[in-house]
Amino acid sequence: MASDFDIELKDAVLPLVLALDVGSTASRGAVYDAHGRPVGKRAKVAHSFTTAPDGTSEIDPDQIVEEVTTLLDQLVEALDDTPVAGVALDTFASSMVVVDEDGRPLTPCFTYADSRCADHVAALRVELDEEALQQRTGTRVHASYWPARLRWLAEERPEVTAQAARYLSLGDHVLHRLTGTLGTGTSSAAWTGMVDAGTRPTGTPSWPRSSASPPTSCRPSTTSTSRCRWRSAGRARSPSAGPTSRTPPGTPRSPTAWPPTSASAPTTRRPWGPPAPPPEPCGCWSRRCPTSCRPACGATGSRTTGRWSAARSTTSGARWPGPT
Repeated sequence: MASDFDIELKDAVLPLVLALDVGSTASRGAVYDAHGRPVGKRAKVAHSFTTAPDGTSEIDPDQIVEEVTTLLDQLVEALDDTPVAGVALDTFASSMVVVDEDGRPLTPCFTYADSRCADHVAALRVELDEEALQQRTGTRVHASYWPARLRWLAEERPEVTAQAARYLSLGDHVLHRLTGTLGTGTSSAAWTGMVDAGTRPTGTPSWPRSSASPPTSCRPSTTSTSRCRWRSAGRARSPSAGPTSRTPPGTPRSPTAWPPTSASAPTTRRPWGPPAPPPEPCGCWSRRCPTSCRPACGATGSRTTGRWSAARSTTSGARWPGPT
């Protein structure tokens, strides 16, 4: 059912953004105008995971590529040559696709719900300091994250790990197949459970170097494309966004996606430690004073300079001590 915010193309305020969502039950797409209003009809292709009693939960990654291509063609066709300023894609989190040098999948897409690595989760919880790992990566040892899954893969399917050239999230695989670009975003990398929170701009690997290390140490990188293109029926299609990278011309490209150890360049790990404790809450509704406080809290100041006044809360009487 259309919402009250849906508008026709003739009423849209440019620029337009085409948004795609690959979820657990379907791939969906829609176009939005500059005010965030859905433009025209939405598109949807239903799908389901392949599951089994042993914990299997997977889906064909190339099926998702076809679904996304179908959505793109349907949505762009309805725009009647109106330009699209940007394309956004999200997929369900904590997925893995192993590909060869040509980008062909060697495995299905293992979803967040695949629990066949449960035995390795139990083993890693014994071998590792899980609290320290959580402080470093923001994740605990779990079947949804990559370390236990990599161990399971190396043990159960050694022929796959022997041929592996890249370990991709589902979104990374779709990006590569449709645009020819290898890369991953910060959020996708964080969902692997292997990224040091203190070095998130560069994506330095964080898994402890010990007997508990996964069989393949991976390193993420982020790359951006100057133009979004996809292929349909053997020809390139481009809804086209303007340049999205500020990298100076001639700058060497960083290693892409998640290469195995043999393909990884040396990295420098920044020192890290426990995160700094947050400021004392002022007692207001947000509990994160002052950056998210309503004016009723009484804290005043500038987010630009970082200087804030101590203010008495209207709810608890506590005082925010100011920046330290």
